[in-house]
Amino acid sequence: MAEVNTADNVSLVEKRVEVNNTTEKSVRPKSSKVWEHFTLKPSKKTVSCKMCSVDLAWHGSTTSLQEHLKRKHVGAIMDEGNSRKTQPNITDFVQRKVCTPQQAAALTDGILNVGN
Repeated sequence: MAEVNTADNVSLVEKRVEVNNTTEKSVRPKSSKVWEHFTLKPSKKTVSCKMCSVDLAWHGSTTSLQEHLKRKHVGAIMDEGNSRKTQPNITDFVQRKVCTPQQAAALTDGILNVGN
């Protein structure tokens, strides 16, 4: 993967994809907020932290970059705990209202009368 800068100065990740025995470039934007704090080195295997200039290995994932920011630069990235969806628990599932009581009665009657 290679970093590409567009005319709008938007950083993109370039990836070579093989389709029908030909190699094509697939370019997509870097969507993670951690890229605001790191620069991809020309070797494409390391990144440099803009805050402390430390070089970190990069294997195509931003997990280690995010962990670096959490551990070394507390507060650099807002905690995404509130914005992430959490797995619903059983209480959320049971208390979820899917339909009105009238709709539930109509469905129950329909199920009971199947085949009549």
